[in-house]
Amino acid sequence: CKVSYLIIGQDLHQISEKYGQDARKTIISTTAAKVVLRQNDVETAEIFSKMMGNEIKIEKKKDKDGKEIDETQPAKPLYSDMQIRTLDDKKQLVIFQGFADRPIEADKQYWFNTDSLKNRKLPEAAPLPEHLIQNHIKAMGYDQNKIKEFQEKLKKS
Repeated sequence: CKVSYLIIGQDLHQISEKYGQDARKTIISTTAAKVVLRQNDVETAEIFSKMMGNEIKIEKKKDKDGKEIDETQPAKPLYSDMQIRTLDDKKQLVIFQGFADRPIEADKQYWFNTDSLKNRKLPEAAPLPEHLIQNHIKAMGYDQNKIKEFQEKLKKS
């Protein structure tokens, strides 16, 4: 069974607002890839900074007898929350499950500036099971009457 989904939020508070704090933590911990754009929210930036961890620098030094020793320098974040909040608008960080300590700083690729993407026709997505749609409608707090009106309009077109 192949399952794919994409969750997009400007910051983690949007996910918490819709799904709750516990669900947000589950979503973050179970997604295999995270694309992090420049953040405005301090807490969101701090969470992603902590997720990526710290870099460790080991310097080779010589002791008083001339013997080479490794000296660990104080650790600093791979990306500080400030670096995430001031990330160049043309860049994004990609964090993969199992490799959070090796984030990728990648160039953003805008589909409307890329001919191969702009002219590409995507296949239709497989329909979602009805129970998932209903669960989503409830979780999002959508107005049931507006949903029914919209579904009727779709049937007529």
